[in-house]
Amino acid sequence: MRATLSVLMLALLFVPVLAQKGKDKPAPENAKVSQLKQQIALELGAFADWCLKNKFGATAKAVADEACKLDTANKKAADVAAKAGGEDSQEADDVKAFEKKRESAGNKVGPLYCELFLQGPAKSRAEFDPFIEAAFRWDADNSDKWVEASYKKTFGEKNYAMVVAMLTAALPHQKDDSKLAKGYPERAKVLRECEARLAVDSPLLRKARSHTMQYYLSLPNGWSADRKWPVLVAVEGAGCNFRGMNGGYGGKGNTSYIVVTPCSFSNTNSLEGQEGKYPYAREVLEEWNGKRMDFDEPGLLAALDDVRADFNGEEKFYITGFSGGGNITWHFIFTHPEKLAAAAPASANFSGLRAEASQSPAKETLPIKVLQGEDDEYRKPDSISPLDRQWEFAKSMLEQHGYKNWTYELVPKTGHSPCNKQVLEFFNGLREKNAPAPKGDKPKPSGK
Repeated sequence: MRATLSVLMLALLFVPVLAQKGKDKPAPENAKVSQLKQQIALELGAFADWCLKNKFGATAKAVADEACKLDTANKKAADVAAKAGGEDSQEADDVKAFEKKRESAGNKVGPLYCELFLQGPAKSRAEFDPFIEAAFRWDADNSDKWVEASYKKTFGEKNYAMVVAMLTAALPHQKDDSKLAKGYPERAKVLRECEARLAVDSPLLRKARSHTMQYYLSLPNGWSADRKWPVLVAVEGAGCNFRGMNGGYGGKGNTSYIVVTPCSFSNTNSLEGQEGKYPYAREVLEEWNGKRMDFDEPGLLAALDDVRADFNGEEKFYITGFSGGGNITWHFIFTHPEKLAAAAPASANFSGLRAEASQSPAKETLPIKVLQGEDDEYRKPDSISPLDRQWEFAKSMLEQHGYKNWTYELVPKTGHSPCNKQVLEFFNGLREKNAPAPKGDKPKPSGK
């Protein structure tokens, strides 16, 4: 399958993705892995050299960088990377020759990337999962055939993380007119099953289907698809430990909530130089640095749409935001109260309204509990982010806009904390209060 120049330039994103996918340490490299990396780098280096000599300097640079990332000893790729740059030719004859050469290179590189993907250990996938994505980028049709022939065997071996990586990478490339299309519904079923198994044990990183937003997902113990489940959105602060925030509410003790933690931007300070904290390429951070809530709001809503469709999440959701995560929490309180079941900002920042306040009558009854650690150093007026002052601002906005069902609690002997225990007590209490009476229970007639 031929790739257009715009698709090919996704190669520019490959090196950052390799470095950012996940937080676990790279697996020790064995001889087979080294050999495959060298083979791929050899093919990429040859293609990059051709591009440099045939007026495709931008692509030459991207491909050579990809080769060097795989094999730092590849001299040809290093030489091309040093010389290449500029723009690619747009002349029709040049593009035609380029596409033919690129297709030939992809047919060699794609299968090698598939094989390299398989070399990674089941419990340490951070380094190896991007290789299946690279296989699709270079040779989508043959990689899709490879996935079809491989995922059932891998599923039978109970390597659920590898199955998720395979099928997730294949999704954007599935076509209705493909000869493999009749098997796509079964793939979707297996993908959901594998994700569910993984997300019960530990937070699972997913990407929203209709948005760039990535998010961590945890499912409750005992999750099944035959009932609706409450959704708890837990927004992390400036530390950007999104996985840890999600795990604070998910895990073995969670029997109630689908937990979603967006890898958001409005929770932190500058995004410059923060690539290591995010599962996004540098270009994504640069694009949204000045308009973070414009990314976060639709991204979170897209993630929640997927969670409802895939895991039977309830329509309204609970939300808590710790520290900088308070910005998103307050944003939804003031702009989308009709979407919320309840809200619990915890040691939370509030920097003012980011959009027009909602006129929905739901705001009058929305349960809100503001939690603040009594010993939080950031309460001080001279702190870098004086939370008491910000709470007074938020309180005035609640009163101004007609919010009536809110409380404020200072948590004793607690510093700058997400107050997980108090958040869950609040949400659980509301669920118990609003739970329907068991079927068959009828009021007893009054005696005479």
